[in-house]
Amino acid sequence: MSSSSSISNSRRAASHDRQAPRFGVRLAKFFAPILLLGFIGGAIVLISGELLPVNIVARLQSYGRPFIYLAKFSDHTYRLKIEATIIKKREILVMGASRSNQWRSAMFRPAVFYNAGNCLYTQRDYRRMLEDIGDNAPRVIIFSVDFYTFNNDWDPTFGMVAYGELSGWGSEEQKKILRDFVDQARSEPQSLIRVPIDPVYGVPALGLMASSTGIGTRLDGSYQYGARILGKQGVSLESAIERTVIGRKPFQFGARIDQSQRDEFERFVKLARSRGITLIGVTMPFAPPVVDALNRSPKHAIWREFQTPEFGEWIERQGVTYFNFTNLESFGGRPQEFVDPFHPSEPAYIRMLLTMLASSKVRAIFPEIDTNALRKRLAESSDFESYRNDF
Repeated sequence: MSSSSSISNSRRAASHDRQAPRFGVRLAKFFAPILLLGFIGGAIVLISGELLPVNIVARLQSYGRPFIYLAKFSDHTYRLKIEATIIKKREILVMGASRSNQWRSAMFRPAVFYNAGNCLYTQRDYRRMLEDIGDNAPRVIIFSVDFYTFNNDWDPTFGMVAYGELSGWGSEEQKKILRDFVDQARSEPQSLIRVPIDPVYGVPALGLMASSTGIGTRLDGSYQYGARILGKQGVSLESAIERTVIGRKPFQFGARIDQSQRDEFERFVKLARSRGITLIGVTMPFAPPVVDALNRSPKHAIWREFQTPEFGEWIERQGVTYFNFTNLESFGGRPQEFVDPFHPSEPAYIRMLLTMLASSKVRAIFPEIDTNALRKRLAESSDFESYRNDF
């Protein structure tokens, strides 16, 4: 009996052994479509650039092949600019918010240049960036000086700015990006099968915003206003003027320059000078009708104080070479050379740089810049662009 039982058990075991592979095959076939869809979906998200850590974007910038980058569902521009500055030590660094976007590396040849702008908003941010750069400090910093950053009511606007890297896998931020991505797939599926190419010049585009609009950060850290280049309307002049009337950012009402913001400015300057950095501060222009509206506004006394010679002299006393280009006449600017009422375009920046270089002090800082090359490029410029993907 024991022998018979043994044979029976052996047969059952053999049958089980034959069924196990068949079950595994059926299981694999069942899950294969799901796994394939998951793989394809994951690949699309990664290729889109939405989940790409910005330290990788910064390394890609250092290789020299043109592309633009702008994610749609997150903003870690500050960390991108820090990483890019650290990876390759820059001789000249631009710091500021969006009004410093159009300083270009080609303007400062042969110096090694990077535009770390479009990510500093409050006065505290300037010192923060300099601290985060650490030992990778540049020889020269060109930074934007805007009146509204000296208004305490300006700071709370940017309480949610991200200063760190994109959060890791499984984080709440990653989950939100994936949810947004799925929503995009449902509402605009065609946007996810679009080849990740800049629609303006055909260079690679990382991030759904870059690939769909041609807007994004270039290799040198400057900003490509793709939508405007393609002829789409930006912020209207009427809307910009209305902001001065209702006190909407960046034109919050203010009776005076706040002392706490002066103090923060001085801390930044002191830190930069302790590291041997030469500082050049620049106030870029607004469109002339916006300047007129600010001049007329009874609720913008802070603007008028900012424009006084005494305030400019205070900046200079801190050890900053300062240029106030609020009025177009101060640098030969033209009303048509604006991306929108808040942002002058590349040709305007060339004009500002040429005016700066007429100062012996600035010429001594940048002795190798070819002013004839700048003038030649200016003569060839459109109202919006000068260098495109020339770095």
